[in-house]
Amino acid sequence: TAELITEKRHRIGSAICRLILFYFLILLTFIRVRSIIVLSEFGESEKTMKPIHTKEMAEVNRLYKETDSIYTKYAATHGISTTTLCVLYSLYTAETPCTQTQLVEDWGIPMQTINSCLKALEKSESVRLDFMEGSRKNKQICLTQQGEKMAGKIIAPIVCAENEAFEALTTEEQQSLLRITQKHNALLKKFLLE
Repeated sequence: TAELITEKRHRIGSAICRLILFYFLILLTFIRVRSIIVLSEFGESEKTMKPIHTKEMAEVNRLYKETDSIYTKYAATHGISTTTLCVLYSLYTAETPCTQTQLVEDWGIPMQTINSCLKALEKSESVRLDFMEGSRKNKQICLTQQGEKMAGKIIAPIVCAENEAFEALTTEEQQSLLRITQKHNALLKKFLLE
């Protein structure tokens, strides 16, 4: 029971930390899109104006790049690409086997890149692709015993670090982060997809 509670806390912490990572990217995208929309409301000659880049936006950019750099450097220290890190992360933390489509949607990485990564992992016998039950087309991706060992060595420390970083925030900070991220995502969907 204690192990299940700990595992559940790790999963929740991982999901929340992923939200933190993507929050800055989403915020950056939102501000850039809003700048384009505002510029498009002006006359033809004013459309070529550069959007104003505020100090706050510059700091958001810097923070996003810093976060991205942390994971990129971490992957490099283990001799893997960031795509491989993302794939292993999803497979290691998922409760059920993943599909290629899920990986593409989760990380925003092109299908071809995910496919190449999976072929390399399959060749190294770290993953296996099995047909989903009742399907002769769709496959699910599973870590092999060797893959579990590899992911445990590389991904488990990330999950622990993410959980510790999140738990170092106060309860109020944690709730604020979740609330703001959820609100921002809803606004981004409204401005981009509706």
